[in-house]
Amino acid sequence: MNTQQALADTAHFIRSQQGDFNCTKRGTAGYCPVHTIGGSYPGFLSAMMRLRYPAVVDSAHAASAPIRFYAQQVDQYAYYTKVTESAERSFAGCPHAVLSAFLTMEAYMRNATADDIAQHFSLCTPLPEGRAADKDQLADNLLFLAEQTFANLNMANYPPDNKTGLYKACASFVAAASQGGQEGALDAMRSLLLSTSLSSSSKLASGRAYFQTAVAAERPLGESCFNLQKQLPAGQSATARCGDWSGCGAGHDGEMWDYQTCTFEVEQIGFGSAAQMFPTRRWSKEWLQNHCRQRFGVSPQPLALAELWGLEDSDLRAQTSRIVFTNGLNDGWSVGGILEDLAPEKGLLAINLPNGAHHSELSHSYGQSDTPDVQAAHAQIIEVLGRWLLEVKDASPCEVHV
Repeated sequence: MNTQQALADTAHFIRSQQGDFNCTKRGTAGYCPVHTIGGSYPGFLSAMMRLRYPAVVDSAHAASAPIRFYAQQVDQYAYYTKVTESAERSFAGCPHAVLSAFLTMEAYMRNATADDIAQHFSLCTPLPEGRAADKDQLADNLLFLAEQTFANLNMANYPPDNKTGLYKACASFVAAASQGGQEGALDAMRSLLLSTSLSSSSKLASGRAYFQTAVAAERPLGESCFNLQKQLPAGQSATARCGDWSGCGAGHDGEMWDYQTCTFEVEQIGFGSAAQMFPTRRWSKEWLQNHCRQRFGVSPQPLALAELWGLEDSDLRAQTSRIVFTNGLNDGWSVGGILEDLAPEKGLLAINLPNGAHHSELSHSYGQSDTPDVQAAHAQIIEVLGRWLLEVKDASPCEVHV
């Protein structure tokens, strides 16, 4: 659960593999070029492998890599503002309907008892114990789980048609808003919680670590209540609102990502802008410090990686080469990505996908159903990678297959 250690382990693994394949030194005919690929937090790791271990890694593909978040260069309201924009694009009128439902939910829970909340939102019993059993904490857990569900639906909002989970969720909220009244809004929220659940893995692995993206998954058959306990990270004093306000995920994986965002991977993500479809809840360093102390007995180090490695554009230009950064512009994480070429002459390139979501070009279902921008990105990445492999091989007469 330490980025520096993860990179060192990867470097050791690569050297071990090269030994197994009898690879020779760089610059010789038997050299085996190394290209790293990752999406989300692994996209950040992919770029950092090239930056920190240039003698081991020859080039990198960093998809939806939130580098500017870890450089503390992103306004805290930018993430959920992008999620809101994506929702409006997916279904006109969605943000207004969703915000109205959230405000209704807040007002209801403010005056309700814990038992009322459990019954109204069809929570499985018994409810979580300890800190999570407090009525105010129970209400905040549900509010945040609904918010992060929209974040997860946003990451999976590709291709932009009427089949995505975000489109379907937006349609239900707009329909509820057209009917008016408290019950319709609360029913839409209850349905959102019942019909979707976070994967047991963390993002970033999605954090969010994001070793895999936490996207909304269909509710298991036969489950008629919302199991709040299954949505919480493991460990002491666990709450849904964790170090990563896009969501940490559940269980041990969620606990690990909560820890990482309490140490080096600090992300400033808050609620409050008028451009967002969520109730105001400002993120603060003080909140994070208190949360991390209570959860793990640690203090966040938000600038440690940037100061150790150099994550500014000028630092990256000076220190590295041959990294292609890709960003789906529907994705909330794109606000923390490298969106412009840093140094084309050194191979520090950015490819933006106007219709893409969270590392859409890494989808297993790539094919003719992809939008033209994602197809074009595939072609460009393949061309760039092929060129880099030849450069690393020093244009030797070997045949390169991509």
